[in-house]
Amino acid sequence: LVCVLHNFFYLFVSFLPLSVVELFNLKVLLCHFLPVFLYITH
Repeated sequence: LVCVLHNFFYLFVSFLPLSVVELFNLKVLLCHFLPVFLYITH
């Protein structure tokens, strides 16, 4: 599941003209959101 989410995330990012700062912010948000998501699904 984690690998699928990571692949989808990078695929999604590759289609967006994001700056380095925006990309970093998305990764930080993902890192904070992923544990919560896994906690809810499990």
